[in-house]
Amino acid sequence: MDSINLVPILTQAPGAKGHAVLMHYSAKGGAALRQGDWKLQLRGQKLKNLKATHLFNLNTNPGEDPAKDFLNHPEQQERVRRMLETFQKGLKNPTASL
Repeated sequence: MDSINLVPILTQAPGAKGHAVLMHYSAKGGAALRQGDWKLQLRGQKLKNLKATHLFNLNTNPGEDPAKDFLNHPEQQERVRRMLETFQKGLKNPTASL
């Protein structure tokens, strides 16, 4: 995903909005995808072999308390699948609007 001008967001300009999806990854094998209130954390040796490790709702759990991890909740499996798919699309085309 390409960069955007954050000034309108920081100054709270009417109609200002950022990316619908934010991606982060590090050389140490960690990665994360933020989509709305949800944050999916990923881990792996290579970016193509990442596995989901945590799913947090940052609106209700801003401190990412592991006791409130939604990763293994059956009702969240479709969300995890879609978020992983979005992350993989972003890796293939970093300038895409996701």
